Amino acid sequence: MELDKDCCGNVVAAEQQAQHTPGPLLVRGDITIAADNGDLAIVNSKGTLIGFVYNHGARTLPTALLFAAAPDMLAALRDAIVALGRARHRLETVDISLQDETLIDNAQRSALAAIAKVEGQ
Repeated sequence: MELDKDCCGNVVAAEQQAQHTPGPLLVRGDITIAADNGDLAIVNSKGTLIGFVYNHGARTLPTALLFAAAPDMLAALRDAIVALGRARHRLETVDISLQDETLIDNAQRSALAAIAKVEGQ
């Protein structure tokens, strides 16, 4: 069994890791899904259909863009967890306020919760 580390350095088995579609993902309006009614397709860089967003007015494009940005946002969250951990470690060597410490802790918890949601935990 191959072992790997998650964003926080915890060892996890490879088969336990989320297997989402990697980015980049793109929004396409020129692909007809079922009917030409304004639905938007989400495709990978090879043009393979990954998903789609039904037309629901003004929210359609922002929703599709959020969907397409998800892999990049997940990578950014993982990087932020590492950076926050390093910042917290460095700040422990100097006098920091309880408010700053709480901000770092809350940001780490929020990011970890979002990653866990993506990974189905």
